[in-house]
Amino acid sequence: MASERSMKSLAVAICAALVTVSAPLHAQVPVPDSVVAKALAGVAVPGAKSLPKTHAPVSPALLDIAEESAAKDWRPDPGRTVSKGVLLDAGLAHVRIEVSASNPSALRDRIAALGGHIDAEHEGALYARIPPRAVAELANDRQVKSLVPQGVYDSTARLNTGEVGEGIAMTRVRALHEAGLSGRGIKIGVLDVGFAGVDDLVRRGELPESVTLKGFSAREGRMTSVHGTACAEIIHDMAPEATLLLAQAGPGDGRASDGEIIAAARWLKSQGASIISASVGGIASAQDGSADLDRMVDAMTADGILWVIAAGNEGEIHWGARVRDANRNG
Repeated sequence: MASERSMKSLAVAICAALVTVSAPLHAQVPVPDSVVAKALAGVAVPGAKSLPKTHAPVSPALLDIAEESAAKDWRPDPGRTVSKGVLLDAGLAHVRIEVSASNPSALRDRIAALGGHIDAEHEGALYARIPPRAVAELANDRQVKSLVPQGVYDSTARLNTGEVGEGIAMTRVRALHEAGLSGRGIKIGVLDVGFAGVDDLVRRGELPESVTLKGFSAREGRMTSVHGTACAEIIHDMAPEATLLLAQAGPGDGRASDGEIIAAARWLKSQGASIISASVGGIASAQDGSADLDRMVDAMTADGILWVIAAGNEGEIHWGARVRDANRNG
């Protein structure tokens, strides 16, 4: 088995190499209240429309989509789309349902009866796909504490080939290889949103024949993103004797939901991965470490799994949106 020193050395090198093709998990930098007040001076906030009364707080975006789906001429897109920040698969909305019951078997049955599907369960929440028409019914179920869209994570890389190993020499990793630190005995999981072209790289000898790929998707789709393939190739160059486990969250089009990522991460853990590379990012959840995926990473870290996650690719751009009272607390 590889030593702890081996794992740490390779992990540091992998971090440096991956940053060129990775999309970030954003970090939040506190802004003084005085700066916020000055920036908002004179800004007109659009008035919120009246929301229907429900037992549990429900995202206005889900209510909007439910209202749209009630129209006679509404036809769900057969593919995977994002509307108002909600990921839709053939018209089914990816939602996070916080559960109040200790044994939500009746709620699971009700979701199925409404035409929904549960993809993962994690820390008292169900990650499901539901028809928009079911939003109001579930929001009025006494077993439901809240109903919100799942986070959406993606990768911006769109490479034409897997040949991205030119920077390996700059890391001076060869010195580690010559010292016997080449990843032997280590299982490295690559959690990503697309592994197009993996078979071709295996045939060309740029990835080992022993590589394992497993998909975690709510639907079938055409694999188009090569971001995970590029990351896997870099990791193989950095740790050529490590065992690679590739977990694809989503159908391979470069986008995945919370539930798909959770399922992929759990599989990597079950396979014995001691390092997980997850170079994906998103802005759909809290950026202070309290989000579901953040807590999942913390728990796996406590179990001895080292996560390698890039950050900073979008550090010089801005994001904005209309303010809405999502939990209706004023």
